[in-house]
Amino acid sequence: MPADRPNTLSRQVLDQLGQAIVSGVHPRGTTLRIEDLQADFGVSRTVIRDVLRYLESLHLTRSRPRVGVRVTPRSHWNVFAPDVVHWRLAGPDAPAQLVSLTQLRTAVEPQAAELAAMNAPEHVGAELVALAETMAALAAAGDLDAFLAADLTFHSLLLQHCGNEMFAALDAPIGEALKARHARHLVPDHPRDIAVLLHQLVATGIREQDGPTAAAAMRRLVTEAGTVVAAARAGTTDHA
Repeated sequence: MPADRPNTLSRQVLDQLGQAIVSGVHPRGTTLRIEDLQADFGVSRTVIRDVLRYLESLHLTRSRPRVGVRVTPRSHWNVFAPDVVHWRLAGPDAPAQLVSLTQLRTAVEPQAAELAAMNAPEHVGAELVALAETMAALAAAGDLDAFLAADLTFHSLLLQHCGNEMFAALDAPIGEALKARHARHLVPDHPRDIAVLLHQLVATGIREQDGPTAAAAMRRLVTEAGTVVAAARAGTTDHA
């Protein structure tokens, strides 16, 4: 089942059941019975089986003979799966999940920026510089939706061309973190000049193959984001 959340009946059931699991409505050890789920959602046995099969692929559930389908402990979940990240961000676990994602960015993205300066093709550096310039214009105009779209492309391009396939695989969860900040209004109406400048420094560092500059700018950028997220969790955010 694809992770782009198309509006199909199976996806609707999956999103509701997946979020119920990660939010604790169905805690660890809960047995999920096909007949009960059919009645709850008013769908066919085939739909429920497909949904349960996908949840098991994410390690949220486990099916065993004569035991049935049971919800697994959180320690078993594939916490990097985009659907799991999305469901956690949509529920009561959202503040903690956003902090975890921001810490992941802090650990990964500065190194990824330095590697991109070493490994990214020349055209990627040029694309990043152009994106940073676009983001500056969008920030000045206060077009937050377009700014987010450009920001997502910026970070995805950097991760995909850093030369480390494991960092590249974090593209989706990091993208969810960026979207969650936007959805939870953890960005100002006009993104701060320092954030725009830091994107420009990262892009220029990569284009000029200056790894230390790209890494330092990215470290400052994700640290700024982390400060805002931490303040929001404490209930004192001011889009610092």
